[in-house]
Amino acid sequence: YLTFRHHNCFDKNFLILDDVVVRDLLEDDAELTTLNLGDVIVQGDVLLSGSITNQGSNMISGFDVSWDTGSGANVQSFSNTIMPGATFNFTHATPLEAIAGTDYNINVCVSAANDANPNNNCMERTVSTASGQGTRMPLMEVFTSSTCPPCYTLATTGFGGQGLGNYYEEVNTNVFGQAEMAAISYQVDWPNPGDHAWNSEVETRRAYYGVTGAPTVLVDAGPAGVPADVTAAAAVPTYIDISSTHTIVGNDITVNYTVDAYASYNNARIYVAILDDGYDAGTAADQFTNGETEFHHVFRKMLPSDQGLLVPLIGGSSYSDTEVYTSSEVASGFPAQGSFETHIGSEREVVIFVQAEDGTILNAAISELEVSSVNELGGISYSVFPNPTNGWATIDLGNDTKATFTLYTMNGQVLQTGQMTGKVNLDMNLYETGTYLVSLRDESGNVSVSKINLVK
Repeated sequence: YLTFRHHNCFDKNFLILDDVVVRDLLEDDAELTTLNLGDVIVQGDVLLSGSITNQGSNMISGFDVSWDTGSGANVQSFSNTIMPGATFNFTHATPLEAIAGTDYNINVCVSAANDANPNNNCMERTVSTASGQGTRMPLMEVFTSSTCPPCYTLATTGFGGQGLGNYYEEVNTNVFGQAEMAAISYQVDWPNPGDHAWNSEVETRRAYYGVTGAPTVLVDAGPAGVPADVTAAAAVPTYIDISSTHTIVGNDITVNYTVDAYASYNNARIYVAILDDGYDAGTAADQFTNGETEFHHVFRKMLPSDQGLLVPLIGGSSYSDTEVYTSSEVASGFPAQGSFETHIGSEREVVIFVQAEDGTILNAAISELEVSSVNELGGISYSVFPNPTNGWATIDLGNDTKATFTLYTMNGQVLQTGQMTGKVNLDMNLYETGTYLVSLRDESGNVSVSKINLVK
């Protein structure tokens, strides 16, 4: 007879039960419950570990754990006791000497005295050996819209209660050398009329994942809703590294990247995403019907196309390539829905990621903007002095050239912006010692970025 009794209360008239299991226990039954072994291991000595559960009614007093790759069993005896229903976590003392590029079929078994159920004693895995392990950069992909009311909640108070916008800043999103996460925001075209920043390549990514609602947040292609999901993704081993630099000359963006593969992946795709770092609604806030006024890391173009670049990544080798794209900044207001234009006053960001054939994000990276040591804007040389400075800095175009200047930190925070003709003086007395960037954009759309070193 089984009796389920609810706790004492007077206002509850239902009881929900789930996963009730009734079993007739064997007296002796040791089960290999888990094996901590992924599809890829790193070359060198690999210790095999897992857990054993006593599924019998008698105490287990000692047991053996063995592993075999086909060349003979490696047996270790354990004197530990396991009470009925309890679990013991083991690590086998004899390592597998894994060789890069080699696949292993590993069979691990537990053996205990008088075990009456041999069917749950063993686990088998086939693993590939990588030549090394990369550094994981989690990739967040967000499907959102300025016409979606819940998207406002996500941006302001969602994602663990702090708002996704605040979380972006907290983890230095898309800031080279400082970021804990890369991010791409795909602005969708629903609810009607949808976001102005939607274009056909956003639709390609939406269809790829089968996204049907906004907002949808993915981290490394899996659903996410709180910061802990990003932390968990960062802990997942990766077997590729990505490095990238890019230059911006006028509207031309040149991206040079290298993917170092430590394991082999057939039919992987490399994606180079061009983003606007951010913009706000300004005086056109009434056009953003959900109440959002600030937008970050907004997708504009995928290189070489919305399908990425199909490449066979071979373990122990590198793949390098260059992508060149000429962007077009909208003349006024906001880009038209469906266009690939960029937003006025926004800086470009470049995010690289590699996606496996099964959709797994193998890794991501943030491209480093290379700042030329030669100060030149549209063919005109200019100077920034004194550099280093202890307070004031002057930008001198040396003529009557008109330009828009933006002073910002290395992590993208805008400090000053304005118009200049010929020369402008920047007051940096309130800022801390460090390296800052100043971006100049002339009336023809030419862009130049220089460093200013502040030393106090």
